[in-house]
Amino acid sequence: MMKFRFVYLAFIAIIMGCASTGKLPSEPDALFKLGKEALKKGKYDLAASAFEKFTITYPTDPRAPEAQFLLAESYFKEKDWNNAISEYKFLLDNYPRNEFREAAYFHMATAYLKKSPPPYLDQTETEEAMGMLRNFLATYPNSTYAKEARQLLEEAKDKLAKHMLIAADTYIKLEKFEAAKLFLEELIKRYPG
Repeated sequence: MMKFRFVYLAFIAIIMGCASTGKLPSEPDALFKLGKEALKKGKYDLAASAFEKFTITYPTDPRAPEAQFLLAESYFKEKDWNNAISEYKFLLDNYPRNEFREAAYFHMATAYLKKSPPPYLDQTETEEAMGMLRNFLATYPNSTYAKEARQLLEEAKDKLAKHMLIAADTYIKLEKFEAAKLFLEELIKRYPG
């Protein structure tokens, strides 16, 4: 019985060791290729692992900005908004001149909006997304993402308008009519559409 238990524990240790290493290649070309193929096939966890290892192991490789972008994209496609935002931000901060800046900035703004809570909760993230979308449109007015950015900006405005309407409605229910009036006036002023 003791021998069986030892063999079983050794088997589990081997399996856990293989799982933790993820069997990722160490060669940069193979690692990069694995990440791209995994991303294409929708295996976002594997793609993220490959691109993360690539960016950590080969930060000066000419493909490092692309790997960083694809790492962020892996999280974005998995709807892991916080990690996507973090990785897009890392790309924008650490690789100031690269071909992925425009897409990274747009997707980072999109992720902020996607992770923002419903209108009845605090809308700080929606306001952050709105500011980023405005900056994006000012920086890249002719972008292929411009139309979608305008649509997302309208979505953010609608969400903020609903937030203000909910606040006004709450004040009406509390019979705080003056406060409700102030919210409604501000709502009409900020979001006339």
